[in-house]
Amino acid sequence: MRLLAAVFVLALAAPAAAKLPPCYSGKTLYHQGGVIVFDHHHPEHDGGFDPTFYHQIYACAGGHEWLVYEASPYTYFSFYGIRRVGRRLGFLTHTVGYDNGDYTEVGWTDVRGHRTRIGAINVGEDGDPYVPNDRVTFAIAVDGAVAVLGGKADEFQQVALLEPRGARYFTAARVLTETDGGLVQGSLRIDRLEVSWAQTDGTRITVDRASGN
Repeated sequence: MRLLAAVFVLALAAPAAAKLPPCYSGKTLYHQGGVIVFDHHHPEHDGGFDPTFYHQIYACAGGHEWLVYEASPYTYFSFYGIRRVGRRLGFLTHTVGYDNGDYTEVGWTDVRGHRTRIGAINVGEDGDPYVPNDRVTFAIAVDGAVAVLGGKADEFQQVALLEPRGARYFTAARVLTETDGGLVQGSLRIDRLEVSWAQTDGTRITVDRASGN
């Protein structure tokens, strides 16, 4: 897993690019409300390896452009689930190493302040955290915290909470509940104090962010 660990650190570091590509270059992933998100392929060729490229995700809004995420070369990468919540664009990423391992992250980027936060929700089999990533929905609080619900309604599911930490990251994902199905995807709600979700039997569960109860 040493290679994957290195890839994970590089992806989270997301160093700024020296020269920003035009806003309409690359593959457009999102274009709504004056905000554009696009995937720019950057070539990479290390000695002893075949030429490849890595993904750079940029956003443009209000006459500004900024780097949201920079993946690593020699991986399969997806940036998806983009959804606007107030001034933030939430998203999911999934990365699979050519040789081993994979991980899934949740994050958001602020379309006004241009700050991005990213946190892991699934670091592969036997890893921690391991929120089921075959289906994931999320909710974003006004203070930047994120709740995620992973897993299909008829399979194992978890709800987890990620609190802002530092300028760019989150605390480790903290599981609020886990169950063998019965939670409704898309029902998550989060505010400064509580996280709630619906169950398929029609009831709604609310827990305190601080205690998880």
